[in-house]
Amino acid sequence: MQVTRELSDLSQVVRRIQESFLAEGVDLTDMRRAGSLELNIGLGDGRDPHDPIPNWPLKIDRLEGPIKPIPVTTTVPGTSRLRYFLDGSQRTLPVWRVGLVPIIASITVAGVLERDGDGRATMLADTLRLNHTWLFPTQTGNRELAQLRDRIEDAGGTVRDPVAKVLDRKDDPEKARELYGALAGNYGRLVHCAQKTAGELREELETSILLDWQERPVNDDNGWIVVDGRLRANVPRAVGLVKELLTQHLVGAEAEALFNLPAGHRTSAFRYVSRGRDEEDTEERGAEGRTMWYLRLWDAAGQDARHALVRIEAAHDVADTVAINRLSSWLLAERIPRATQDARWATLLYPIHYLEQILKRRVAGVTAGWPP
Repeated sequence: MQVTRELSDLSQVVRRIQESFLAEGVDLTDMRRAGSLELNIGLGDGRDPHDPIPNWPLKIDRLEGPIKPIPVTTTVPGTSRLRYFLDGSQRTLPVWRVGLVPIIASITVAGVLERDGDGRATMLADTLRLNHTWLFPTQTGNRELAQLRDRIEDAGGTVRDPVAKVLDRKDDPEKARELYGALAGNYGRLVHCAQKTAGELREELETSILLDWQERPVNDDNGWIVVDGRLRANVPRAVGLVKELLTQHLVGAEAEALFNLPAGHRTSAFRYVSRGRDEEDTEERGAEGRTMWYLRLWDAAGQDARHALVRIEAAHDVADTVAINRLSSWLLAERIPRATQDARWATLLYPIHYLEQILKRRVAGVTAGWPP
Protein backbone atom coordinates (compact mmCIF):
# COMPACT_ATOMS: atom_id res chain seq x y z
CA MET A 1 0.00 0.00 0.00
CA GLN A 2 1.56 3.31 -1.08
CA VAL A 3 0.75 5.98 1.51
CA THR A 4 3.25 8.71 0.68
CA ARG A 5 3.68 11.41 -1.91
CA GLU A 6 6.97 11.63 -3.79
CA LEU A 7 9.02 14.83 -3.49
CA SER A 8 11.95 15.50 -5.78
CA ASP A 9 13.26 18.88 -4.65
CA LEU A 10 12.00 20.85 -1.64
CA SER A 11 13.85 24.02 -2.67
CA GLN A 12 12.00 24.18 -5.99
CA VAL A 13 8.61 23.66 -4.34
CA VAL A 14 9.29 26.42 -1.82
CA ARG A 15 10.57 28.79 -4.50
CA ARG A 16 7.45 28.35 -6.65
CA ILE A 17 5.11 29.04 -3.73
CA GLN A 18 7.10 32.03 -2.53
CA GLU A 19 7.26 33.62 -5.99
CA SER A 20 3.51 33.28 -6.46
CA PHE A 21 2.82 34.94 -3.10
CA LEU A 22 5.28 37.76 -3.74
CA ALA A 23 3.58 38.42 -7.07
CA GLU A 24 0.32 38.90 -5.16
CA GLY A 25 1.93 41.21 -2.61
CA VAL A 26 1.67 38.70 0.26
CA ASP A 27 4.63 38.90 2.65
CA LEU A 28 6.16 35.59 3.72
CA THR A 29 9.01 36.18 6.17
CA ASP A 30 11.89 33.90 5.14
CA MET A 31 13.17 31.49 7.84
CA ARG A 32 15.02 29.01 5.64
CA ARG A 33 18.37 29.59 7.34
CA ALA A 34 17.01 28.69 10.79
CA GLY A 35 18.26 25.12 10.56
CA SER A 36 16.54 21.81 11.27
CA LEU A 37 14.40 21.50 14.40
CA GLU A 38 16.21 18.22 15.08
CA LEU A 39 19.02 20.44 16.42
CA ASN A 40 16.65 21.12 19.36
CA ILE A 41 17.71 24.75 19.61
CA GLY A 42 15.58 26.53 22.17
CA LEU A 43 13.17 23.64 22.54
CA GLY A 44 12.18 21.54 25.50
CA ASP A 45 9.52 19.04 26.39
CA GLY A 46 7.38 21.76 27.92
CA ARG A 47 7.36 20.16 31.37
CA ASP A 48 8.86 21.33 34.63
CA PRO A 49 11.32 18.58 35.72
CA HIS A 50 10.24 19.17 39.31
CA ASP A 51 6.60 18.35 38.57
CA PRO A 52 5.32 15.03 40.01
CA ILE A 53 5.43 12.08 37.62
CA PRO A 54 1.82 11.09 36.77
CA ASN A 55 0.62 7.59 37.69
CA TRP A 56 3.87 6.78 39.51
CA PRO A 57 4.96 4.11 40.13
CA LEU A 58 3.80 2.37 36.97
CA LYS A 59 1.86 -0.85 37.41
CA ILE A 60 3.47 -3.84 35.72
CA ASP A 61 2.81 -7.57 35.49
CA ARG A 62 6.05 -9.46 36.18
CA LEU A 63 6.07 -12.42 33.79
CA GLU A 64 9.16 -14.09 35.26
CA GLY A 65 8.89 -13.13 38.90
CA PRO A 66 10.73 -10.22 40.56
CA ILE A 67 12.89 -8.13 38.24
CA LYS A 68 16.45 -9.46 38.35
CA PRO A 69 19.47 -9.84 36.04
CA ILE A 70 19.46 -12.90 33.76
CA PRO A 71 22.55 -13.86 31.71
CA VAL A 72 22.02 -14.22 27.97
CA THR A 73 23.85 -16.98 26.12
CA THR A 74 25.55 -15.83 22.93
CA THR A 75 23.86 -17.33 19.88
CA VAL A 76 25.70 -19.66 17.53
CA PRO A 77 26.59 -17.79 14.29
CA GLY A 78 24.01 -18.35 11.59
CA THR A 79 21.17 -19.32 13.92
CA SER A 80 19.62 -15.87 14.34
CA ARG A 81 16.35 -15.33 12.50
CA LEU A 82 16.62 -11.53 12.51
CA ARG A 83 16.38 -10.83 8.78
CA TYR A 84 14.64 -7.43 8.49
CA PHE A 85 15.33 -4.01 10.02
CA LEU A 86 12.95 -1.03 10.00
CA ASP A 87 13.88 2.58 10.69
CA GLY A 88 13.05 6.14 9.65
CA SER A 89 14.79 9.48 9.29
CA GLN A 90 13.42 13.01 9.25
CA ARG A 91 14.21 16.70 8.85
CA THR A 92 11.86 19.36 10.17
CA LEU A 93 12.62 22.71 8.54
CA PRO A 94 11.28 26.19 9.31
CA VAL A 95 10.48 27.80 5.95
CA TRP A 96 8.48 31.00 6.46
CA ARG A 97 6.69 33.03 9.09
CA VAL A 98 3.27 34.62 8.64
CA GLY A 99 2.92 37.08 11.49
CA LEU A 100 3.52 34.97 14.60
CA VAL A 101 2.91 31.66 12.81
CA PRO A 102 5.92 29.57 11.69
CA ILE A 103 5.43 27.57 8.48
CA ILE A 104 7.38 24.34 8.80
CA ALA A 105 8.15 21.56 6.32
CA SER A 106 8.43 17.98 7.56
CA ILE A 107 10.43 15.51 5.44
CA THR A 108 10.24 11.89 6.61
CA VAL A 109 11.60 8.76 4.98
CA ALA A 110 11.43 5.16 6.22
CA GLY A 111 12.03 1.67 4.91
CA VAL A 112 13.01 -1.92 5.61
CA LEU A 113 16.47 -3.41 5.11
CA GLU A 114 16.51 -7.10 4.18
CA ARG A 115 19.53 -9.31 4.88
CA ASP A 116 19.88 -12.62 3.08
CA GLY A 117 21.45 -15.82 4.39
CA ASP A 118 24.90 -14.77 3.12
CA GLY A 119 24.77 -11.47 5.02
CA ARG A 120 24.08 -9.26 1.99
CA ALA A 121 21.77 -6.36 2.82
CA THR A 122 19.42 -4.58 0.39
CA MET A 123 16.31 -2.44 0.68
CA LEU A 124 13.16 -4.56 0.70
CA ALA A 125 11.15 -3.82 -2.44
CA ASP A 126 8.39 -1.19 -2.14
CA THR A 127 9.21 -0.26 1.47
CA LEU A 128 11.31 2.88 0.92
CA ARG A 129 8.76 5.68 1.30
CA LEU A 130 9.00 9.44 1.68
CA ASN A 131 6.44 11.77 3.19
CA HIS A 132 6.40 15.60 2.87
CA THR A 133 3.94 17.51 5.05
CA TRP A 134 3.50 21.23 5.79
CA LEU A 135 2.85 22.09 9.44
CA PHE A 136 0.92 25.19 10.55
CA PRO A 137 -2.46 26.04 12.15
CA THR A 138 -5.29 26.09 9.64
CA GLN A 139 -8.28 27.31 11.68
CA THR A 140 -7.18 30.77 12.80
CA GLY A 141 -9.27 32.73 10.30
CA ASN A 142 -6.10 34.31 8.92
CA ARG A 143 -6.58 35.02 5.22
CA GLU A 144 -2.92 34.56 4.27
CA LEU A 145 -2.70 31.19 6.05
CA ALA A 146 -5.86 30.07 4.27
CA GLN A 147 -4.38 31.13 0.92
CA LEU A 148 -1.17 29.25 1.68
CA ARG A 149 -3.08 26.10 2.55
CA ASP A 150 -5.11 26.32 -0.67
CA ARG A 151 -1.97 26.87 -2.73
CA ILE A 152 -0.21 23.87 -1.20
CA GLU A 153 -3.19 21.53 -1.55
CA ASP A 154 -3.93 22.67 -5.11
CA ALA A 155 -0.35 21.67 -5.96
CA GLY A 156 -0.94 18.20 -4.46
CA GLY A 157 0.74 18.88 -1.12
CA THR A 158 -0.42 17.93 2.38
CA VAL A 159 -1.00 20.24 5.36
CA ARG A 160 -1.37 19.12 8.96
CA ASP A 161 -2.41 21.41 11.80
CA PRO A 162 -0.03 20.78 14.75
CA VAL A 163 -2.45 22.18 17.35
CA ALA A 164 -5.76 20.83 15.99
CA LYS A 165 -5.91 18.18 18.73
CA VAL A 166 -7.08 20.74 21.30
CA LEU A 167 -10.31 21.16 19.30
CA ASP A 168 -11.22 17.54 20.02
CA ARG A 169 -12.38 18.58 23.48
CA LYS A 170 -16.15 18.12 23.13
CA ASP A 171 -17.14 18.87 26.74
CA ASP A 172 -16.26 22.58 26.40
CA PRO A 173 -15.99 23.69 22.74
CA GLU A 174 -15.63 27.35 23.73
CA LYS A 175 -12.68 26.57 25.98
CA ALA A 176 -11.15 24.42 23.22
CA ARG A 177 -11.38 27.31 20.74
CA GLU A 178 -9.84 29.66 23.29
CA LEU A 179 -6.93 27.29 23.86
CA TYR A 180 -6.48 26.84 20.11
CA GLY A 181 -6.27 30.60 19.65
CA ALA A 182 -3.74 30.90 22.45
CA LEU A 183 -1.51 28.21 20.94
CA ALA A 184 -1.83 29.61 17.43
CA GLY A 185 -0.60 32.97 18.72
CA ASN A 186 2.40 31.57 20.63
CA TYR A 187 5.42 31.23 18.35
CA GLY A 188 7.50 29.04 20.69
CA ARG A 189 4.66 26.64 21.45
CA LEU A 190 3.85 26.33 17.74
CA VAL A 191 7.43 25.38 16.94
CA HIS A 192 7.39 22.79 19.73
CA CYS A 193 4.03 21.37 18.59
CA ALA A 194 5.28 21.21 15.01
CA GLN A 195 8.34 19.22 16.05
CA LYS A 196 6.16 16.84 18.04
CA THR A 197 3.80 16.44 15.09
CA ALA A 198 6.74 15.71 12.79
CA GLY A 199 7.72 12.87 15.13
CA GLU A 200 4.16 11.53 14.98
CA LEU A 201 4.27 11.62 11.17
CA ARG A 202 7.42 9.55 11.23
CA GLU A 203 5.82 7.06 13.63
CA GLU A 204 2.77 6.79 11.38
CA LEU A 205 4.93 6.13 8.34
CA GLU A 206 7.01 3.49 10.11
CA THR A 207 3.90 1.80 11.52
CA SER A 208 2.24 1.64 8.09
CA ILE A 209 5.37 0.02 6.66
CA LEU A 210 5.48 -2.49 9.53
CA LEU A 211 1.83 -3.44 9.02
CA ASP A 212 2.41 -3.86 5.29
CA TRP A 213 5.45 -6.04 6.05
CA GLN A 214 3.20 -8.19 8.21
CA GLU A 215 0.90 -8.81 5.24
CA ARG A 216 3.70 -9.99 2.94
CA PRO A 217 3.88 -13.72 2.16
CA VAL A 218 5.73 -15.60 4.89
CA ASN A 219 9.35 -16.07 3.86
CA ASP A 220 11.01 -19.46 3.76
CA ASP A 221 13.27 -18.47 6.66
CA ASN A 222 10.29 -17.17 8.68
CA GLY A 223 12.49 -14.19 9.53
CA TRP A 224 11.91 -11.59 12.22
CA ILE A 225 12.00 -7.81 11.93
CA VAL A 226 13.73 -5.37 14.30
CA VAL A 227 12.04 -1.97 14.60
CA ASP A 228 14.31 0.86 15.72
CA GLY A 229 12.17 2.35 18.48
CA ARG A 230 8.92 1.35 20.11
CA LEU A 231 6.81 -1.49 18.75
CA ARG A 232 3.52 0.32 18.15
CA ALA A 233 1.51 -2.70 17.05
CA ASN A 234 1.31 -6.30 18.24
CA VAL A 235 2.90 -7.72 15.10
CA PRO A 236 4.13 -11.33 15.27
CA ARG A 237 7.85 -11.85 14.56
CA ALA A 238 8.60 -8.21 15.33
CA VAL A 239 10.62 -6.64 18.13
CA GLY A 240 11.16 -3.00 18.99
CA LEU A 241 14.50 -1.75 20.29
CA VAL A 242 14.14 1.45 22.33
CA LYS A 243 17.34 3.44 22.82
CA GLU A 244 15.91 6.53 24.54
CA LEU A 245 14.68 5.43 27.96
CA LEU A 246 12.25 8.23 28.78
CA THR A 247 10.12 6.23 31.20
CA GLN A 248 11.44 4.50 34.32
CA HIS A 249 9.29 1.44 34.89
CA LEU A 250 10.95 0.19 38.06
CA VAL A 251 11.55 1.58 41.54
CA GLY A 252 13.61 0.64 44.59
CA ALA A 253 15.63 -2.55 44.51
CA GLU A 254 14.28 -3.54 41.10
CA ALA A 255 15.44 -0.21 39.63
CA GLU A 256 18.88 -0.79 41.15
CA ALA A 257 18.95 -4.24 39.55
CA LEU A 258 18.18 -2.60 36.21
CA PHE A 259 20.86 0.09 36.39
CA ASN A 260 23.44 -2.39 37.73
CA LEU A 261 22.69 -4.82 34.89
CA PRO A 262 25.97 -6.35 33.61
CA ALA A 263 26.80 -6.49 29.92
CA GLY A 264 25.25 -9.47 28.15
CA HIS A 265 22.42 -9.69 30.70
CA ARG A 266 18.74 -8.93 30.49
CA THR A 267 16.12 -8.20 33.11
CA SER A 268 13.10 -10.36 33.80
CA ALA A 269 10.24 -9.60 31.40
CA PHE A 270 7.10 -7.65 32.26
CA ARG A 271 3.97 -6.08 30.78
CA TYR A 272 2.02 -2.95 31.59
CA VAL A 273 -1.18 -3.24 33.58
CA SER A 274 -3.89 -1.28 31.80
CA ARG A 275 -4.88 1.93 33.60
CA GLY A 276 -7.91 2.75 31.49
CA ARG A 277 -8.76 5.46 29.00
CA ASP A 278 -8.10 8.34 31.38
CA GLU A 279 -4.38 7.67 31.54
CA GLU A 280 -1.82 10.38 30.81
CA ASP A 281 -0.44 10.66 27.28
CA THR A 282 2.98 9.35 28.24
CA GLU A 283 5.48 7.00 26.61
CA GLU A 284 3.70 3.89 27.85
CA ARG A 285 0.25 4.77 26.50
CA GLY A 286 -1.17 2.09 24.24
CA ALA A 287 1.57 -0.42 25.05
CA GLU A 288 -0.52 -2.77 27.18
CA GLY A 289 -0.19 -6.40 26.16
CA ARG A 290 3.32 -6.16 24.77
CA THR A 291 6.12 -8.03 26.45
CA MET A 292 9.09 -5.92 27.55
CA TRP A 293 12.50 -6.36 29.12
CA TYR A 294 15.83 -4.53 29.28
CA LEU A 295 19.11 -5.68 27.76
CA ARG A 296 22.65 -4.38 28.38
CA LEU A 297 24.65 -4.58 25.14
CA TRP A 298 28.08 -3.44 26.39
CA ASP A 299 29.93 -2.90 29.66
CA ALA A 300 28.87 0.30 31.44
CA ALA A 301 31.79 0.59 33.89
CA GLY A 302 32.60 4.27 34.41
CA GLN A 303 29.62 5.32 32.29
CA ASP A 304 26.12 6.69 32.85
CA ALA A 305 23.78 4.06 34.31
CA ARG A 306 21.88 3.96 31.00
CA HIS A 307 24.96 3.34 28.84
CA ALA A 308 24.38 0.51 26.33
CA LEU A 309 21.01 -0.18 27.96
CA VAL A 310 18.02 -0.78 25.66
CA ARG A 311 14.41 -1.79 26.19
CA ILE A 312 13.06 -4.62 24.06
CA GLU A 313 9.37 -4.72 23.13
CA ALA A 314 7.79 -7.82 21.62
CA ALA A 315 4.28 -8.89 20.70
CA HIS A 316 1.98 -10.47 23.28
CA ASP A 317 2.69 -13.99 22.04
CA VAL A 318 6.31 -13.69 23.23
CA ALA A 319 5.76 -14.71 26.83
CA ASP A 320 7.96 -17.63 27.92
CA THR A 321 11.56 -17.54 29.09
CA VAL A 322 12.86 -19.68 26.22
CA ALA A 323 11.52 -17.27 23.57
CA ILE A 324 12.72 -14.19 25.45
CA ASN A 325 16.21 -15.65 25.87
CA ARG A 326 16.35 -16.61 22.21
CA LEU A 327 15.42 -13.12 21.04
CA SER A 328 17.91 -11.55 23.44
CA SER A 329 20.72 -13.75 22.10
CA TRP A 330 19.87 -12.80 18.52
CA LEU A 331 19.98 -9.10 19.41
CA LEU A 332 23.31 -9.44 21.20
CA ALA A 333 24.77 -10.99 18.08
CA GLU A 334 23.88 -7.82 16.12
CA ARG A 335 26.31 -5.70 18.18
CA ILE A 336 29.14 -6.70 15.85
CA PRO A 337 30.49 -4.91 13.90
CA ARG A 338 30.28 -1.79 16.06
CA ALA A 339 29.12 1.46 14.47
CA THR A 340 31.79 3.36 16.41
CA GLN A 341 31.67 6.37 14.06
CA ASP A 342 28.20 7.09 15.49
CA ALA A 343 28.00 8.63 18.97
CA ARG A 344 25.10 6.25 19.74
CA TRP A 345 27.12 3.14 18.89
CA ALA A 346 26.61 1.51 22.29
CA THR A 347 22.87 1.08 21.62
CA LEU A 348 22.93 1.00 17.81
CA LEU A 349 22.74 -2.31 15.96
CA TYR A 350 24.94 -2.26 12.89
CA PRO A 351 22.16 -3.15 10.37
CA ILE A 352 20.14 -0.20 11.72
CA HIS A 353 23.19 2.03 11.35
CA TYR A 354 23.61 0.88 7.73
CA LEU A 355 19.92 1.52 7.02
CA GLU A 356 20.12 4.99 8.57
CA GLN A 357 22.86 5.96 6.13
CA ILE A 358 20.60 5.00 3.21
CA LEU A 359 17.65 6.94 4.62
CA LYS A 360 19.69 10.05 5.40
CA ARG A 361 21.01 10.11 1.84
CA ARG A 362 17.41 9.99 0.59
CA VAL A 363 16.45 12.96 2.79
CA ALA A 364 19.59 14.81 1.70
CA GLY A 365 18.60 14.25 -1.92
CA VAL A 366 15.26 16.03 -1.62
CA THR A 367 16.68 18.85 0.54
CA ALA A 368 19.76 19.45 -1.63
CA GLY A 369 20.63 23.14 -1.75
CA TRP A 370 18.79 23.87 1.50
CA PRO A 371 19.00 26.56 2.69
CA PRO A 372 19.42 28.57 -0.52
